[in-house]
Amino acid sequence: GEQRTGIMAKMSAAQSIGFVLGPGVGYLFGLLHGWTIGPWVVNQYTSAGYAAALIMLINAVLFTIYFFEIDFRSKAQESSKDPSYFQYDKLAVGVLVFFFSTCVFVFSVYEGAGTQMTERFFGWHVKQNGIFLASLGVLSIIAFVGMKPAANAIGERPLMVVGMLITFLSFVVLVDWGWPKREIPMWQYVISSVTLVLGYPVAQAMSYVRFSKITPILSQGVMMGWLTSGGSLARMLGPPWASFAFTYVNYHTYFLAFSAMGVVALAMAGLMATYGRMQPHTDHIGAVRVADEDEYSDSERLLGVASQASLQGTPER
Repeated sequence: GEQRTGIMAKMSAAQSIGFVLGPGVGYLFGLLHGWTIGPWVVNQYTSAGYAAALIMLINAVLFTIYFFEIDFRSKAQESSKDPSYFQYDKLAVGVLVFFFSTCVFVFSVYEGAGTQMTERFFGWHVKQNGIFLASLGVLSIIAFVGMKPAANAIGERPLMVVGMLITFLSFVVLVDWGWPKREIPMWQYVISSVTLVLGYPVAQAMSYVRFSKITPILSQGVMMGWLTSGGSLARMLGPPWASFAFTYVNYHTYFLAFSAMGVVALAMAGLMATYGRMQPHTDHIGAVRVADEDEYSDSERLLGVASQASLQGTPER
C-alpha cells in the first residue's frame, strides 16, 4: 500500500511540477540570442521545440530499456473466478475522474490568466513572469516532498480534501474584493499563487493514487487512460476559459475566480458524497499492510490477512 502510494504520488507530482516549471524553463530559452548548427537554427523561438523533442526521445529510449510488458491476466484469472473481481464502483470512478480533471482545469485557468494579469496589473514581462513561475515551481517541489509523510499521517482521502480546500482558498484570495481600481495588489496575487501551488499538486496526486486503488488491477491500463484523457481535456479547456472569463468583465478577477471556485466546490461535493465508497478494490487488499487501520475497514483487513495467508501457502507459478 505505501509503495503504491509513493510511486503513484511521484508520477502525478512530477506532472504537476512540470506544469509549474515549464513556463520558467521557457523564460530561459527566451534569453537565447540564436545560433546555427548546420541547417538547424536555434533561437528563442525554436529552442523550446528542440528541447521538447530531445526530452521525448530520451523518454522513449528509457521506456524501451526499463519497461517490460507483464501478463497478469492469466495468473489473475486462475486465482479468482469471482465475477466481482473485475467489477468496480462506477460512481466513485467517475467522481475521481472529475476531481482529477478539476485539479488540472483550475491550474490551467490560473496559468492562462496569470500572465495576462501580471502584464496588465504590474507591468511584468517575460523575465519577471519566468522568475516568478520558477519560484512557484520550487514551492511545488516542497509540497511534493511533504506529501507522502502527510498521507501516512492523516490518510489519502483526508489529504485530498485538504489539498482541494487550499486550492479553493487560493481563488478566494484572487477575487478583487472592492478595490477602487481593477488592479489587485501584487501581494494579493502572490499569496493566491503560492497557496495554489501548495494545494493543487497535493489534491491532484492523491486523487491519482486513490484512483489506482479503487480500480481493478486488470483494467487499470484502460481506466488510467480515462483519467489521463479527462485531465488532458481539462488542460485544453482551461486557457480559453481563462481568457474569456478575464476579459468578459473588463479585466476584473472576480468572474474568473468565482467560476474556478464553483468547479472546485462541485468536485468537493462529489468527493464528500462518495467518500465512503473510495475503498480499495478487493484485488488490491491482499497486497497492502494490514496495519493501515485508517485506510481500511475491519472486513477489508480480515480479507487482507486471508489473502496474504493463502498467497504464502501457494507456490509461485
